[in-house]
Amino acid sequence: IDKIYEKNKIQYDWGDWFEIEPDINSYHIWKSNISGSKSSAITRYIGNDEFKLVNNKSSIEGLKPLDTQQICLFDALIDDSIKLITITGCAGSGKTLCSMTYALSQIIKNVDLKLICMKPTEIVTASKFFGAVPGSIDEKYAPFLESFFIAGKKAISDPAYFKLLQERGRIQFKPIEFTRGDTYDNTILIVDECQNLAWHPLKTVLTRLGENSKAIVLGDITQKDVRRNEKSGFELLKAAPSFRDSLITTNIHLENDYRSNISRLVSIIDTEVWDE
Repeated sequence: IDKIYEKNKIQYDWGDWFEIEPDINSYHIWKSNISGSKSSAITRYIGNDEFKLVNNKSSIEGLKPLDTQQICLFDALIDDSIKLITITGCAGSGKTLCSMTYALSQIIKNVDLKLICMKPTEIVTASKFFGAVPGSIDEKYAPFLESFFIAGKKAISDPAYFKLLQERGRIQFKPIEFTRGDTYDNTILIVDECQNLAWHPLKTVLTRLGENSKAIVLGDITQKDVRRNEKSGFELLKAAPSFRDSLITTNIHLENDYRSNISRLVSIIDTEVWDE
């Protein structure tokens, strides 16, 4: 562990701990086996028997990670070489807040970047929301965007500035149904609630990404509103061998719910219900 901190990495035969080679960009905790020692290090496997030290003191615009999993997420968000991140986790684990804080920090620093946010138009009753409902596309889509607004306003305390970024097209909210034919260069794309997307629409969205772009795909597989017993496109994506072996991808799982005692309790009950 001392060598890891000294050199910011370590070269070590993964076969000493794993039956098969770890996924590229997977995260691992090293702990001392010396009695009484609390020495530890978080690393990311980057291939060729090399484990890279993860900075456990990183923060994004004042937002600090609350646990080990969020430390790993911050590392993946900040690393420009990682272009596609899937984030799983229960409600209240920080998926949207961490992603929005990172994205907004980047578009504020770089005027050439824009942020595009998307979410499936499924509601809890599993029916489509678009269609005969009165109003423009923006008016119809507005109810789905509240989580983005809440997270965005926490990241940017000035609501007027957040609105200005929207008016200038630096922050955009787009329905997934209207993405075909688009190309998103110089873009940070956040797609939320992807547990409710089949493979085809998720593929359609992600193939819109062009040069100098990054995709952050969020989902909680315990809150599928449709296709409960089928694999979503989100699950298929992060389980695909090509995803797991790629140098530009990683999957992060956030375990802890920071929203409330009620939220945490219901998450536990949910696992008990489905286990039965």
